[in-house]
Amino acid sequence: MATTDLLSALDQLDLCKQEEREDIFTDVSTIAFELSLLITFSHMLHFFLKRLGQPSVVSQLLAGIMIGKSFLGHLPLATKYLNISNQDNLTSIATMSRMLFMFLVGLELDPPYLLRNIRRAIAISYSGVALCAAISLAATPLVYNLTNATGSKSLFALSLALVLSSTASPVVIRVATELKLTMTESGRLLIASSLINDMTCLLFVSVISIFAPTGIGAGNESSAGSKLFNGAVALTLIGGSLGLVRPGVKWLNRRNKDRGGIRGIELLGVLMFVMVISCVTELMGYNSTMASFLLGLMFPRTGPTARTVMGSLSYFVHNFVVPVYFGYAGVQTDLTMVRERGVAITVVVLIAVGTAGKIGGTMIGGRLVGMTVREGLVLGLLLNVKGHVDMILISIARKYEIWGQTTYMIILITVLLNNIMAGPAAAFLINQERKTLKYRSMGLEWLNLDKELRVLACLHSPQDAPTILNLLEISAGSTAHVPSSRSPLAAYLLHLLQLTPRLTTTTLYHQRIDHHFQKDLLPDQTRQIDFAADAFVDQTSIPLRQINAISSYDTMHLDICRAAQDIRASLIILPFHRRLRLDGRLGFGKEGIRWVNRRTLRHAPCTVGILVDRGMSGRFMEVGAGVLHKVAVVFVGGADDREAMAYGGRLAMHPCVSVTIYRLVGERDDEDEDFVRDFVRRFVVTGMVWFVEKEVKDGMETVEVLMGMEGKYSLYVVGKGRRWGEGRRITEGMGEWEGEGSWGRSEICWLRRSLCRRDRCW
Repeated sequence: MATTDLLSALDQLDLCKQEEREDIFTDVSTIAFELSLLITFSHMLHFFLKRLGQPSVVSQLLAGIMIGKSFLGHLPLATKYLNISNQDNLTSIATMSRMLFMFLVGLELDPPYLLRNIRRAIAISYSGVALCAAISLAATPLVYNLTNATGSKSLFALSLALVLSSTASPVVIRVATELKLTMTESGRLLIASSLINDMTCLLFVSVISIFAPTGIGAGNESSAGSKLFNGAVALTLIGGSLGLVRPGVKWLNRRNKDRGGIRGIELLGVLMFVMVISCVTELMGYNSTMASFLLGLMFPRTGPTARTVMGSLSYFVHNFVVPVYFGYAGVQTDLTMVRERGVAITVVVLIAVGTAGKIGGTMIGGRLVGMTVREGLVLGLLLNVKGHVDMILISIARKYEIWGQTTYMIILITVLLNNIMAGPAAAFLINQERKTLKYRSMGLEWLNLDKELRVLACLHSPQDAPTILNLLEISAGSTAHVPSSRSPLAAYLLHLLQLTPRLTTTTLYHQRIDHHFQKDLLPDQTRQIDFAADAFVDQTSIPLRQINAISSYDTMHLDICRAAQDIRASLIILPFHRRLRLDGRLGFGKEGIRWVNRRTLRHAPCTVGILVDRGMSGRFMEVGAGVLHKVAVVFVGGADDREAMAYGGRLAMHPCVSVTIYRLVGERDDEDEDFVRDFVRRFVVTGMVWFVEKEVKDGMETVEVLMGMEGKYSLYVVGKGRRWGEGRRITEGMGEWEGEGSWGRSEICWLRRSLCRRDRCW
C-alpha cells in the first residue's frame, strides 16, 4: 500500500512538473507572439504614416492599441493566443526596453550644449509646468464631478496637476530625432527642457513614495525610514556607478587600442553593468529612467568602446526595443471605455486643460528667452506628451484610492491620446514651415559669433585627417581653450568611401552608416581615422561626431548634401582631389574626387570650402606661451569673398591665430562696402584682425600682391569664384598664372557660398 501511495505521489509530482513546463512554454510563446505582432504592426504602420510626415512613435502607439485591450483583446480568437488580461511579462520587457533606450539617448546627447543652455531650458520647462498646474487645479472640481470620484479632493487635485504637468522625455527625444529637430537650437532646447521636466517630476514621485503608507511596487508595508534608507542606497549606487564609468571605459579603450572596436564579451559586460544598476534601482522602488540616462551621458564619446556600443545598440534599439517600449502604453489602454457615459467628455476636458496649460506656459517661457511664437507653439505641443512618469503617478493614485478604475482608465486614455495628437500636430507645423522656407542655409556672413558653427568635414583617406582636423581646431575659436566661449562649434567628420566591387559584395546596396563602421570594410583606413579623431577630441576637448558613407563617385555628392541637411551645417569642408608631391608641387589626383567636389559645389545647401593641403610647414611665431598660426584672407569682392572674410573673422577668435585681411580694390560695390565697414568695426578696430587695403588695376598687379605674400602664412582663405561678372578687371589674365608652387608649403581654403539666396535655399 505504501509503495502504491509513493508511486502515485511521484506520478502527481511528474504531472505537476510537466504542467509547469507547459505553462512556462505557453508564457514564453505568448510573449514572443505578442512582441512579434507589436514590432511587425509598428513597422507596417510606419511604412505608410511616415509618408505623411508622422514620427514612428505614433505608429508604435497605434500598434499597441491594435493588439491590446482596445481591439484584439475583445476578439475571442485573439484571446486564445494573446494573454491580454495578464501583461506582467510585457511590463518587465517594456521596463528593460526603457533602460536600453535611455542609455542610448544619453550616449547620443551633447552635454556641453545642455550645460550652455540650462537657464533657458529651466525657464521654458518651469513656465509650462506652472501654468499647466494652475489650470489643472482650477479645473479639478469639474473633473472630480465628471469622474464621480469619492476620495480626497486635495490629493485628487495634486495627482491630476502632476499628471498633466509632466513631460515624457523619451517620447520627446524620439519625436524630435525623427523630425530632425535635434540639429537645431530650438530642438536641443526642447530636449533639455523635457529632461528637466522629467527629472523634476521623478523627484516629486520619489518624495511621494517616501512618505506614502506603502512602498511603490513593493506590495508590502514599509516605514518612511526604510524608504529613506533605500533612497540613500540608490543614490550611492548610482553615484558610485557614474564614477566608475569613465575609468572603466578608458581601461577598455587602452585594452583595445589596436582594434577597431571592443570584443563581444566586453560589449556584453558594458550592457550588463548598465542593466544591473538600472534593475537594482527599480527593485529599490525608484524609477531607473534617469539612472540609465546619466550612465549614457557620462560615457566617454571617444575610443573603440563608444563606437562599438553605439554601433551595436543603434539599429537594435531603434527597430526592436523602441516599438516595445512605446507600444506597451497602447497595449494596456482600453479605448472602448470612451463609449461609456461621461468618459468622452472627461477625456476632452483633460486634453484641453493639459494642452492649453503646457502650450501657453511654454510660449510665455519661450518669449522670455527670445523664441518666436511659432517655435513656442511647437515646443509646447511636444512638451505635452506623456509617458512613464504618468504611469507611475496613475498607479500610485489608484493604489491609495485617490481615484477608482474608471478614473484610472480615463487618465490612461488621456495620456495615450495626448501622445498620438502631439506628434502629428508638431510634424504638421514643422513641415509647413519647411515647405515655406525650405532649408534656410545660414551663410557665414550672417552667422553671429555667439551662434553655433555647424561644420561637416569630409575626408577620403587617413591622409586627409591631420590637416582637416587642424582646421577644425582653429575654427572653434576660443572654445578649444575657454569653456565659457561665445563661439561654439559642432563638428562632424564624414568618411567617404567609394563603392568598389569588393565593398559591393559586402554591402550589396548604397548605404550610409552612422556611429559605427563594419570592421571588414577597409579596417586599416577606418582604424587610422578613428585614432586621429580620438586624439583630436582628447587634445582639444571639442566633441566630434563620426559618420561613414559608402557610395560611388557618381552619387557621393548626394550623401554629402543629405548629411549637411541632416545636421543643419553652415559649412562643408572637402579635401582637394590633388595631393602634394615630394618636390613640393601638387600631383595628379583622382578624377572621381574632382567631380564629387564639383557636384557638391553646385548642389550643396550651404557654404563649401575646398581645402588644398600643401603640407603645413608650421609657419608659427612664438607669442607668450602659445603658438600663433598666421592666416591670410584675400578679399576681392562678391558673395564668396564675403564668406571668406567672415570665416577669417571666426578664425581670429582663436587665441593662437593671427588673421590678416588683404583687400584688393579695383571697383567698389555697395554691398561689399557695407560688409567691409561692419567687419572693420567689429574686428579691426578692436585689434583682433590686421587689415591691408591695396589698389590694383588689373590681373598682373593682383598677381604681384599675391606673390608678396609668399611663404608668410600657414593658411590662405580665398573666395572660390565670382559670378555675374563681378570684378573681372582686376582678375583678368590670372588663369595663365601657375601659382601652385609660389606660396610655399601652406594650405589654401577656397570658399564658395551656396547658390541659394538667404531667403530661398535648395
